[in-house]
Amino acid sequence: KLISWNVNGLRAALGKGFLDFFDDKKPDILCLQETKLSEGQLDLALEGYVSYFNY
Repeated sequence: KLISWNVNGLRAALGKGFLDFFDDKKPDILCLQETKLSEGQLDLALEGYVSYFNY
């Protein structure tokens, strides 16, 4: 299962239940757009996943 989501700010999405959504859907691939993060601003490590970021 692939999920592509324009979060329009990842920190705000985290406060609105993003991790619960993620745990419920259990995607094989998760693509997040418009995270509005700078390098080193947030370390989001999801167990069992490899993360790639482009700032």
